[in-house]
Amino acid sequence: MTEDHVYELMAGALNDELNAAEEERLRRWLAAAGEHASLFDRLREIHLRARAARPSLEPDVERALRAVKRGKRRPRWGGFSRYAALLLLALGAGWWFHVARRGDPPVAPRSFETVAVPGHTRALLKRGDGDEMALGELPADTLLACREGVTIATDKDHLLTYSAVTPAGGAGEVKVDELIVPRGGEFQLVLPDGTAVTLNATSRLLFPPRFTGGERRVQLAGEACFDVARDPARPFIVETPGMEVKALGTRFNVVAYPDSEEQHATLVEGKVEVRSPGRAPVALLPGEQLYRSGETWEKRTVDVNLYLSWMKGKFMFRDAGLEEIARQLSRWYDVEIFFADEALKKIRFTGGIVRYDPVEFLIRMIESTSEARFRVEGKSLIIEKNRGK
Repeated sequence: MTEDHVYELMAGALNDELNAAEEERLRRWLAAAGEHASLFDRLREIHLRARAARPSLEPDVERALRAVKRGKRRPRWGGFSRYAALLLLALGAGWWFHVARRGDPPVAPRSFETVAVPGHTRALLKRGDGDEMALGELPADTLLACREGVTIATDKDHLLTYSAVTPAGGAGEVKVDELIVPRGGEFQLVLPDGTAVTLNATSRLLFPPRFTGGERRVQLAGEACFDVARDPARPFIVETPGMEVKALGTRFNVVAYPDSEEQHATLVEGKVEVRSPGRAPVALLPGEQLYRSGETWEKRTVDVNLYLSWMKGKFMFRDAGLEEIARQLSRWYDVEIFFADEALKKIRFTGGIVRYDPVEFLIRMIESTSEARFRVEGKSLIIEKNRGK
């Protein structure tokens, strides 16, 4: 395949203009050498970032190509010196190849960013007394309430903190508060005992404004990481519809989304005990996880970094099914995702991206390594089989 043809195929791929046969030719070229794929990945990243920063950018393609061919630019890409011209393709020069040279009409891009935007810090706090506060819309360093000896405030980083300013009173009824993190959101809070909690998208936590009695109990639906303040006299209990995680002072992650039959508790440090109806308690040590799928339970050793990657601003998948990946993308990017072919749900994938990057980054990775193809339909994403593979 000639270098000029490689230019055209890369330009078409960056501008989403290839037909099935062209996609197959590019796929074979990328698979032929690691440096091919590495170069294309770098150019694709430049293309996406440049388009996001300056959508109207229109470089002088012909002038720049002439400069490259005269040898005025010698990028550090070894034998790929002539491929320096592809930098221009990454900035939008695909139009020159596919319209000016071939005369074909331009093809509309898939525009994933119009339906899927990365999430950000936001949540809704529902107080037990009926008050509601949209936390993502409030200024930083805001005092939200000071009632019954408890202050509720956000700091400069929008961290929500409950602080007891007077000793607990009698053992009367305690009305619970609820923190709701919607799709496309995440939030952090500090409970009245000092326990830090980070909630992932599409999650909710019910908790008292102050803990009384012999235990500290909260209820979770969704995903959250708990850094529990140590208190030997009062165990900390996370209750989900299918299990309870009991700890004294430790750090662990719990996943229990209502729309999935999979649940798991992963211990980072300390020690926890996981209980479930009709089963003996299971103790976990650091690096262990209790995993549930339907009625099947399994205790296993895992890489905890994989299950805490969302807290570090990343998506990391290891042999994950496309159905589960789609669920996570739907929650974080606040977009409905549907499968046109049920068989595609079983495709396994290993990889990762930064959570705050455009969804297109991960979509391109999935498409380049599988027969799945994403398309935009209205306000949704449809996953269908790529007819060219």
